[in-house]
Amino acid sequence: MQDDVELSVLFCDDPFIRGLNRQFREVDAATDVLSFGQESAPGVEERALGDVVISLDTVHRRSGGERDAMRAELRLLLCHGVLHLLGYDHATEKTRQAMANKQAAYLEIDPELAWIAEPGVNAAATV
Repeated sequence: MQDDVELSVLFCDDPFIRGLNRQFREVDAATDVLSFGQESAPGVEERALGDVVISLDTVHRRSGGERDAMRAELRLLLCHGVLHLLGYDHATEKTRQAMANKQAAYLEIDPELAWIAEPGVNAAATV
């Protein structure tokens, strides 16, 4: 098993992530995080895990601009995006709970704090 992986992280604003969401998921709305899996290039040592795109507008809005809260939100969204790249999803209540528990364990936080559902904003998604 190969241990080295490559991960790309892009921080953007709501209009940018909305465009990606529209283009790749046919959902015309901003979201908090999107994940895009990738294939590794032939002859490359590291396995290309994929790309995680995070809206800083959403991070700022959810945290009220408070630095520690923004840092915690970024960690949560990055963890969420990486879990999608590793094959986790939240299509059902059972898989959502499993993903939230995994996030809580990795981030060492209470499971109740490991899932963010903001009314009017799509949940994080994988493309």
